[in-house]
Amino acid sequence: MGQYEAAILAALNKITHFNDMFVGVVNAVHEHIHEGRYFTLSIPFTKDAGQNADFVFTFPNDTDKEYHFDAVFSSSGAGTVTLYRTPTVGAGGTDKTFTNNNELSSNVSDATAKADPTISGVGTFIEQIQVGSSGASVTALGGGGGGTREEWVTRNKTYLLRYASTTNSNIITLTVHYYFKPV
Repeated sequence: MGQYEAAILAALNKITHFNDMFVGVVNAVHEHIHEGRYFTLSIPFTKDAGQNADFVFTFPNDTDKEYHFDAVFSSSGAGTVTLYRTPTVGAGGTDKTFTNNNELSSNVSDATAKADPTISGVGTFIEQIQVGSSGASVTALGGGGGGTREEWVTRNKTYLLRYASTTNSNIITLTVHYYFKPV
């Protein structure tokens, strides 16, 4: 081992050991999973060109929590995803359930989700992205593993994710992750 390598190892030893106890860094998502505060929902669907799929997520008015979410779309073809805040949601649709990623936790999701309810007003535009191509792609909206930022979701809000397919026989999977942070 050279002098440079020995100096680096000595410095790392000082950083990672304090009174002979290991000090490490835990990934935030991993921490939220262990604490039973990280939830996932995956929804597969198929659409043809010109067809939309609407997904509505509502986060409760719990003043003891901050909610953070990301959405990842995987598609066999091309489409557009638009995120809106505070849509006008009517009847219909299919209720979807978020799953706690810690199977040992008794925490259940207090956020709700619905696929394809009646939407009479889309609400306030937040952002729009192109998803996929004629080859296949994965695109993150609002962060996550493949994205560059995290959306902070204000409590007591409803969000609409609208997927508009631009290719036929487009096989899409929407995966939404969220966690809450106590405040």
